[in-house]
Amino acid sequence: MMFRLTNSLLRNGTRAALAFRAMKPAGLLMNNPAATLATAAKSTATKKKTATASSKARQVKKSEEQKKLDALKKKLKKEKSTLKELQLKVNEKVKLNNQKVKERKEQEKLKQKEKKILQKATQPYRKVSAYNIFIKERFNQDKNTTLNELAKAFKNLAHDEKAGFQVKADDYNAEKSKLYKPKPKMPAFGYAAFVKERFAYHDASHLKDALKDIGEEWKNLSPLEKNSYKIDKSELEKYRQALKDWTDERVRLYKKEISA
Repeated sequence: MMFRLTNSLLRNGTRAALAFRAMKPAGLLMNNPAATLATAAKSTATKKKTATASSKARQVKKSEEQKKLDALKKKLKKEKSTLKELQLKVNEKVKLNNQKVKERKEQEKLKQKEKKILQKATQPYRKVSAYNIFIKERFNQDKNTTLNELAKAFKNLAHDEKAGFQVKADDYNAEKSKLYKPKPKMPAFGYAAFVKERFAYHDASHLKDALKDIGEEWKNLSPLEKNSYKIDKSELEKYRQALKDWTDERVRLYKKEISA
Protein backbone atom coordinates (compact mmCIF):
# COMPACT_ATOMS: atom_id res chain seq x y z
CA MET A 1 0.00 0.00 0.00
CA MET A 2 2.76 2.37 0.94
CA PHE A 3 4.67 1.42 -2.20
CA ARG A 4 1.75 2.27 -4.39
CA LEU A 5 1.31 5.62 -2.66
CA THR A 6 4.98 6.42 -3.14
CA ASN A 7 4.86 5.63 -6.84
CA SER A 8 1.74 7.70 -7.17
CA LEU A 9 3.40 10.69 -5.51
CA LEU A 10 6.48 10.31 -7.69
CA ARG A 11 4.38 10.21 -10.80
CA ASN A 12 2.40 13.23 -9.64
CA GLY A 13 5.63 15.08 -8.76
CA THR A 14 7.14 14.41 -12.13
CA ARG A 15 4.01 15.62 -13.79
CA ALA A 16 3.98 18.71 -11.60
CA ALA A 17 7.61 19.40 -12.45
CA LEU A 18 6.92 19.02 -16.13
CA ALA A 19 3.89 21.23 -15.81
CA PHE A 20 5.96 23.81 -13.95
CA ARG A 21 8.64 23.80 -16.62
CA ALA A 22 6.02 24.14 -19.30
CA MET A 23 4.51 27.07 -17.49
CA LYS A 24 7.83 29.04 -17.27
CA PRO A 25 7.59 30.72 -20.65
CA ALA A 26 3.94 31.47 -20.05
CA GLY A 27 4.79 33.82 -17.22
CA LEU A 28 5.65 31.87 -14.06
CA LEU A 29 9.16 33.38 -14.13
CA MET A 30 7.87 36.90 -14.59
CA ASN A 31 7.58 37.17 -10.88
CA ASN A 32 11.33 36.30 -10.60
CA PRO A 33 13.45 39.48 -11.15
CA ALA A 34 16.71 37.62 -11.41
CA ALA A 35 15.38 35.34 -14.09
CA THR A 36 13.90 38.28 -15.93
CA LEU A 37 17.23 40.15 -15.89
CA ALA A 38 19.05 37.07 -17.03
CA THR A 39 16.64 36.62 -19.89
CA ALA A 40 16.91 40.29 -20.85
CA ALA A 41 20.68 40.17 -20.68
CA LYS A 42 20.71 37.08 -22.80
CA SER A 43 18.41 38.73 -25.31
CA THR A 44 20.55 41.88 -25.39
CA ALA A 45 23.69 39.84 -25.86
CA THR A 46 22.02 37.98 -28.68
CA LYS A 47 20.96 41.25 -30.31
CA LYS A 48 24.46 42.70 -29.90
CA LYS A 49 25.93 39.59 -31.35
CA THR A 50 23.51 39.76 -34.24
CA ALA A 51 24.21 43.49 -34.70
CA THR A 52 27.94 42.89 -34.55
CA ALA A 53 27.67 40.13 -37.09
CA SER A 54 25.50 42.36 -39.29
CA SER A 55 27.98 45.23 -38.91
CA LYS A 56 30.86 42.98 -39.80
CA ALA A 57 28.93 41.75 -42.82
CA ARG A 58 28.27 45.33 -43.90
CA GLN A 59 31.92 46.22 -43.40
CA VAL A 60 32.98 43.20 -45.42
CA LYS A 61 30.52 44.15 -48.15
CA LYS A 62 31.66 47.78 -48.04
CA SER A 63 35.27 46.67 -48.21
CA GLU A 64 34.54 44.52 -51.25
CA GLU A 65 32.65 47.37 -52.93
CA GLN A 66 35.53 49.74 -52.15
CA LYS A 67 37.96 47.29 -53.70
CA LYS A 68 35.76 47.10 -56.80
CA LEU A 69 35.53 50.91 -56.91
CA ASP A 70 39.29 51.27 -56.52
CA ALA A 71 39.81 48.73 -59.28
CA LEU A 72 37.42 50.62 -61.55
CA LYS A 73 39.16 53.92 -60.78
CA LYS A 74 42.52 52.36 -61.55
CA LYS A 75 41.18 50.92 -64.80
CA LEU A 76 39.62 54.27 -65.73
CA LYS A 77 42.89 56.08 -65.02
CA LYS A 78 44.76 53.61 -67.19
CA GLU A 79 42.22 53.95 -69.99
CA LYS A 80 42.44 57.75 -69.78
CA SER A 81 46.21 57.50 -70.04
CA THR A 82 45.90 55.16 -73.01
CA LEU A 83 43.35 57.48 -74.63
CA LYS A 84 45.68 60.44 -74.14
CA GLU A 85 48.55 58.55 -75.75
CA LEU A 86 46.34 57.55 -78.67
CA GLN A 87 45.14 61.13 -79.07
CA LEU A 88 48.72 62.37 -79.13
CA LYS A 89 49.59 59.79 -81.77
CA VAL A 90 46.54 60.76 -83.83
CA ASN A 91 47.39 64.45 -83.55
CA GLU A 92 50.97 63.76 -84.56
CA LYS A 93 49.79 61.67 -87.49
CA VAL A 94 47.36 64.38 -88.61
CA LYS A 95 50.09 67.00 -88.29
CA LEU A 96 52.50 64.86 -90.30
CA ASN A 97 49.85 64.19 -92.93
CA ASN A 98 49.04 67.90 -93.22
CA GLN A 99 52.74 68.64 -93.59
CA LYS A 100 53.02 66.05 -96.37
CA VAL A 101 49.98 67.51 -98.13
CA LYS A 102 51.49 70.98 -97.87
CA GLU A 103 54.82 69.75 -99.23
CA ARG A 104 53.08 67.95 -102.11
CA LYS A 105 51.17 71.13 -102.97
CA GLU A 106 54.36 73.18 -102.88
CA GLN A 107 56.16 70.59 -105.01
CA GLU A 108 53.29 70.52 -107.49
CA LYS A 109 53.25 74.32 -107.59
CA LEU A 110 57.00 74.39 -108.18
CA LYS A 111 56.67 71.66 -110.79
CA GLN A 112 54.02 73.65 -112.68
CA LYS A 113 56.17 76.78 -112.46
CA GLU A 114 59.21 74.94 -113.84
CA LYS A 115 57.05 73.41 -116.56
CA LYS A 116 55.82 76.85 -117.58
CA ILE A 117 59.37 78.22 -117.59
CA LEU A 118 60.57 75.25 -119.66
CA GLN A 119 57.75 75.75 -122.15
CA LYS A 120 58.53 79.45 -122.63
CA ALA A 121 62.30 79.01 -122.58
CA THR A 122 62.32 76.36 -125.30
CA GLN A 123 60.08 78.24 -127.71
CA PRO A 124 61.70 79.26 -130.99
CA TYR A 125 63.28 82.68 -130.69
CA ARG A 126 60.95 85.38 -131.98
CA LYS A 127 62.79 88.19 -133.67
CA VAL A 128 61.96 91.74 -132.65
CA SER A 129 61.02 94.40 -135.16
CA ALA A 130 61.82 98.09 -135.49
CA TYR A 131 58.39 98.76 -134.04
CA ASN A 132 59.20 96.66 -130.92
CA ILE A 133 62.44 98.57 -130.34
CA PHE A 134 60.68 101.91 -130.77
CA ILE A 135 57.86 101.00 -128.34
CA LYS A 136 60.30 99.78 -125.69
CA GLU A 137 62.52 102.87 -125.88
CA ARG A 138 59.68 105.39 -125.86
CA PHE A 139 57.80 103.65 -123.07
CA ASN A 140 60.91 103.66 -120.88
CA GLN A 141 61.13 107.41 -121.47
CA ASP A 142 57.49 108.10 -120.62
CA LYS A 143 55.53 105.37 -118.83
CA ASN A 144 52.34 107.46 -118.85
CA THR A 145 51.99 107.27 -122.61
CA THR A 146 49.54 104.76 -124.11
CA LEU A 147 50.17 102.07 -126.68
CA ASN A 148 47.87 103.78 -129.18
CA GLU A 149 49.86 106.99 -128.85
CA LEU A 150 53.12 105.13 -129.38
CA ALA A 151 51.76 103.29 -132.40
CA LYS A 152 50.64 106.58 -133.94
CA ALA A 153 54.02 108.16 -133.22
CA PHE A 154 55.86 105.27 -134.91
CA LYS A 155 53.61 105.52 -137.93
CA ASN A 156 54.49 109.20 -138.30
CA LEU A 157 58.25 108.62 -138.15
CA ALA A 158 60.33 109.60 -141.13
CA HIS A 159 61.76 106.82 -143.28
CA ASP A 160 65.33 107.32 -142.08
CA GLU A 161 64.16 107.26 -138.44
CA LYS A 162 62.39 103.94 -138.97
CA ALA A 163 65.50 102.65 -140.70
CA GLY A 164 67.51 103.53 -137.61
CA PHE A 165 65.22 101.46 -135.42
CA GLN A 166 65.42 98.61 -137.94
CA VAL A 167 69.20 98.58 -137.60
CA LYS A 168 68.83 98.37 -133.83
CA ALA A 169 66.39 95.48 -134.26
CA ASP A 170 68.76 93.61 -136.61
CA ASP A 171 71.67 94.03 -134.19
CA TYR A 172 69.53 92.86 -131.30
CA ASN A 173 68.34 89.78 -133.21
CA ALA A 174 71.88 88.92 -134.28
CA GLU A 175 73.07 89.10 -130.68
CA LYS A 176 70.20 86.98 -129.42
CA SER A 177 70.68 84.41 -132.17
CA LYS A 178 74.12 83.70 -130.76
CA LEU A 179 72.56 82.92 -127.41
CA TYR A 180 69.28 81.33 -128.43
CA LYS A 181 70.62 78.62 -130.67
CA PRO A 182 68.18 76.45 -132.65
CA LYS A 183 66.95 73.24 -131.11
CA PRO A 184 69.07 70.20 -132.02
CA LYS A 185 67.44 68.02 -134.63
CA MET A 186 67.05 64.33 -134.06
CA PRO A 187 68.98 62.28 -136.64
CA ALA A 188 66.75 60.84 -139.32
CA PHE A 189 66.37 57.07 -139.24
CA GLY A 190 64.24 54.37 -140.73
CA TYR A 191 61.90 55.43 -143.52
CA ALA A 192 62.64 59.14 -142.94
CA ALA A 193 66.36 58.55 -143.51
CA PHE A 194 65.58 56.57 -146.66
CA VAL A 195 63.34 59.33 -148.04
CA LYS A 196 66.01 61.94 -147.32
CA GLU A 197 68.59 59.84 -149.13
CA ARG A 198 66.44 58.96 -152.16
CA PHE A 199 64.77 62.33 -152.61
CA ALA A 200 67.89 63.71 -154.31
CA TYR A 201 67.34 61.23 -157.15
CA HIS A 202 63.78 62.37 -157.93
CA ASP A 203 62.22 65.41 -159.49
CA ALA A 204 61.42 67.82 -156.64
CA SER A 205 58.89 69.66 -158.80
CA HIS A 206 56.65 66.60 -158.69
CA LEU A 207 56.66 66.02 -154.95
CA LYS A 208 53.63 63.74 -154.83
CA ASP A 209 54.97 61.42 -157.53
CA ALA A 210 58.43 61.45 -155.98
CA LEU A 211 57.15 60.40 -152.56
CA LYS A 212 55.02 57.70 -154.16
CA ASP A 213 58.00 56.24 -156.00
CA ILE A 214 60.18 56.38 -152.89
CA GLY A 215 57.46 54.58 -150.93
CA GLU A 216 57.43 51.76 -153.48
CA GLU A 217 61.22 51.53 -153.30
CA TRP A 218 61.03 51.21 -149.50
CA LYS A 219 58.51 48.41 -149.76
CA ASN A 220 60.79 46.49 -152.08
CA LEU A 221 63.74 46.61 -149.68
CA SER A 222 64.66 43.46 -147.80
CA PRO A 223 64.53 43.40 -143.97
CA LEU A 224 68.33 43.45 -143.91
CA GLU A 225 68.42 46.55 -146.13
CA LYS A 226 65.84 48.31 -143.96
CA ASN A 227 67.87 47.54 -140.84
CA SER A 228 70.75 49.55 -142.26
CA TYR A 229 68.63 52.67 -141.83
CA LYS A 230 68.14 52.15 -138.11
CA ILE A 231 69.63 54.83 -135.90
CA ASP A 232 72.90 54.03 -134.20
CA LYS A 233 72.71 53.96 -130.39
CA SER A 234 75.73 56.22 -130.07
CA GLU A 235 74.13 58.80 -132.36
CA LEU A 236 70.90 58.64 -130.37
CA GLU A 237 72.77 59.14 -127.10
CA LYS A 238 74.70 62.03 -128.61
CA TYR A 239 71.44 63.67 -129.69
CA ARG A 240 69.87 63.23 -126.24
CA GLN A 241 72.86 64.84 -124.55
CA ALA A 242 72.83 67.74 -127.02
CA LEU A 243 69.11 68.24 -126.42
CA LYS A 244 69.62 68.27 -122.65
CA ASP A 245 72.47 70.78 -122.87
CA TRP A 246 70.43 73.00 -125.18
CA THR A 247 67.39 72.87 -122.88
CA ASP A 248 69.42 73.70 -119.76
CA GLU A 249 71.04 76.65 -121.50
CA ARG A 250 67.73 78.01 -122.79
CA VAL A 251 66.20 77.80 -119.31
CA ARG A 252 69.21 79.58 -117.82
CA LEU A 253 68.97 82.39 -120.38
CA TYR A 254 65.22 82.75 -119.91
CA LYS A 255 65.49 82.99 -116.12
CA LYS A 256 68.25 85.55 -116.48
CA GLU A 257 66.15 87.60 -118.88
CA ILE A 258 62.99 87.67 -116.73
CA SER A 259 64.98 88.54 -113.61
CA ALA A 260 66.74 91.47 -115.26
